[in-house]
Amino acid sequence: MKIKKFLAAFGNSVIMKMLGILFLTGVVSIFSVMFFFKQQFEMGFKEVFDSNLQNYMQYIVEDIGAPPDTLRAKEISENYLLRIGYERDDYNWATENNFFRVKDSLENLHGGNKHAWIKHRYISHYNQDGSVFYFQPRFDNLNKFHQQMLVSLLFLLLAIFGIHFLLMRVVLKPLKKIDSAVKAVGMGKLDVRIPVKGRDEFAKVSESFNDMTRRIMEMIKAQEQLLVDVSHELRSPLTRVKLALEMMEDSEKKESIASDLMEMEFMIKEIMEEARLKNGHGRLQYTNVNLTEIIKQVTSEFENRKPGIFLKDLPETAEIELDIERIKTVMRNILENALKYSTESIHPVKVEIRKKEKNWQICVTDYGPGVPEKEIPHLFEPFYRVDRSRSKETGGYGLGLSLCKRIIDAHKGKIKVNNNHISGLTVTIELPFQREI
Repeated sequence: MKIKKFLAAFGNSVIMKMLGILFLTGVVSIFSVMFFFKQQFEMGFKEVFDSNLQNYMQYIVEDIGAPPDTLRAKEISENYLLRIGYERDDYNWATENNFFRVKDSLENLHGGNKHAWIKHRYISHYNQDGSVFYFQPRFDNLNKFHQQMLVSLLFLLLAIFGIHFLLMRVVLKPLKKIDSAVKAVGMGKLDVRIPVKGRDEFAKVSESFNDMTRRIMEMIKAQEQLLVDVSHELRSPLTRVKLALEMMEDSEKKESIASDLMEMEFMIKEIMEEARLKNGHGRLQYTNVNLTEIIKQVTSEFENRKPGIFLKDLPETAEIELDIERIKTVMRNILENALKYSTESIHPVKVEIRKKEKNWQICVTDYGPGVPEKEIPHLFEPFYRVDRSRSKETGGYGLGLSLCKRIIDAHKGKIKVNNNHISGLTVTIELPFQREI
């Protein structure tokens, strides 16, 4: 599991990907250079090197004799860091007891040559009497040196990668700011801006992002202003229509028109109210009240609606500072939605008040069909409706929850929506005991 998590984190990190690319590039480069020089050596220098080496081995054989003078052979072995071995059918000797001799040396002497490399580690010298000398460099001190060099190289590579990692973090630091800004915009904070430094690609992306959010804000403001202006202008024609309606005789058609006018007036009222709250002109009228009494007053307005409302263990006193009328508007909208989608349920809508740190928490739970999870983040957007049919029977016009959020935000509170485990929806509102000054 730990390895999987590490690989997942490695795959999700741009820095780690770049380090991996750097590592692979370095390894490929090193092996390419090694292969190149190996080819150059074999093509150009190996013949000269082998020729001199063979002559050197010939001098040593002539010096120690065959069979070898063991004292002279050991002296040469010590002075020149060379292991020496001798082999013939009836006699074997070596300067060291553990010296490995290759018995198939005759097979490695190609084309009748008197000298040959055996397994790239030994030099063999074939004598006319059928005996063979073996020579191997003594790498004892050289191996220690190589080990030290390898350890030093490892630490050097780690230091290079560490410095490279830190430098890449500095270079890619703007990515974190861009990521945070994108998430903020996704949460509806269009006023977020990314600091622009330098003239590199990240700076250009930041400038484009800032320009994009600015243009989006301008378009949204223009649309909202248009909506407010249209709503304001509709008031006068609606008033004239209402006056004309009063002159009509009572009939089913008159009631239908009156119902439509009432709905239009309510829509205009919500649009204007939301605009005032957003622009700071609709200041809250705070009053110290008992939240339990507010809830009881609002729920009493729906006492004849099916499937009914159940007030669960409400506290006798829940003192709080708030704007009474606006909180009543919030509760009416939420209860209206809860009852509308619970008509087929046998369970009543449940309302609770809980104390949570310095907040009062109001929970309204219905047992209707609920809302698809992907739709929940959009429920508080103006004119957003889960059902796109725009039918009165299946929902309103998508301003109720948007207005609720504006009012709760103005109170410095929170509102959220969650699906229940079994069925239905729970709307949770948190309001601070006292207003922030």
